[in-house]
Amino acid sequence: MEKIKLDYKIFFHSIMLYPLALAILTAIGKEAFFITAPYFFLNLLLLLFIVFARERIVFKIWNLLQLFLLILLISIGVYNFTSFRYSLPLFFIIYAFVLQFFLTKYSNSIHYSDFNYFKHYFIFYIILSILFILFPLSPFQKLSRFDGFLGSPTVYSAYLVLLYILSLSNFKTNLPKILGYLIVLVFVYLSKTRLILLLMIIIPLLSVAIDYWKLSLKKIFLTIFLVLIFLYPAYKTVVEYFPNLVTMRYEQGKDRSYDLRYYLYVITQEDFSKQDLKTKIFGQGNEHSRLFVKKKLNGDVYPHNDFIRIISDWGILGGVLFFLLLYRYAIRSKIALIITIIYMIQFYSNLIFNLFLISILLIIANLSSKEIENTKENNEFF
Repeated sequence: MEKIKLDYKIFFHSIMLYPLALAILTAIGKEAFFITAPYFFLNLLLLLFIVFARERIVFKIWNLLQLFLLILLISIGVYNFTSFRYSLPLFFIIYAFVLQFFLTKYSNSIHYSDFNYFKHYFIFYIILSILFILFPLSPFQKLSRFDGFLGSPTVYSAYLVLLYILSLSNFKTNLPKILGYLIVLVFVYLSKTRLILLLMIIIPLLSVAIDYWKLSLKKIFLTIFLVLIFLYPAYKTVVEYFPNLVTMRYEQGKDRSYDLRYYLYVITQEDFSKQDLKTKIFGQGNEHSRLFVKKKLNGDVYPHNDFIRIISDWGILGGVLFFLLLYRYAIRSKIALIITIIYMIQFYSNLIFNLFLISILLIIANLSSKEIENTKENNEFF
């Protein structure tokens, strides 16, 4: 049993140290995210070594279905292969498949809260955040929005909320949970990342609603999924009735960021609609939409809407398979649902193929055993 714990603990530590690697590069003025592919390639090798070194695995139906969906997605990625330079989507799915295979062994014997170091990492990254406020080491540090230790307000806020959620299972009383929540809320507010800030306000309410009103995880996922897909029309309503939420980051009262994002969404959608039926079903190629936007704007700014991006690149079939996979992860537990929501929010920041986010989601979804979730998970939110 100790050998099993050693396996997953080594991997968990490697995942939790990834933001630190980004922070070091940010502090010395280097582009941080270029390290992502080599970092997670080494993690992939670690996973493969552990998988091949251990004894036979007994698969349950849920695990087999997830692996089958991932195999289908790998097939979609291979079909849409264009070049190694733009093969991150394919690597992403292969990595997710190996990680799912790796976690299968522990899904019925280990709960993610058995890893006792989540709170230590959370506290460490909070201290690191404070240091970056007191001593802005990063040359990318902006005065208007707090970049944290990652050089990106949106990525920083999402990562910090994830770290907080992971730490909840390690705190035994409500006081550190409440204090941690307030600290994270302040940092997210300083980052002015609106969707994550809204989610931080909703998280305690959502947790209470699930526990005491027995709201269906399936219905919550589908509702939020549809809201996020149709976010731009909803945004227009927010602009009309709550303009201060929109203009808080803009001195002239105009959200130019939204204007650009909406333009990118429209041209990507129009490009997809012009394709023939076969292309719409099976996709236009890995990173096609990214390259399409790059050609239109003469800059690598991405479509800034990964819902349409994945459908454009992988086709309707690939999009349906991917969203079905997310759905099945999300409904595993309350915590898995919240992490999936954070992940989907980042689809508006080009992070659908973010390897750190998918690692956390798969860990929580696979290691949220329903047999013990009521005793370990219901007390995680205050």
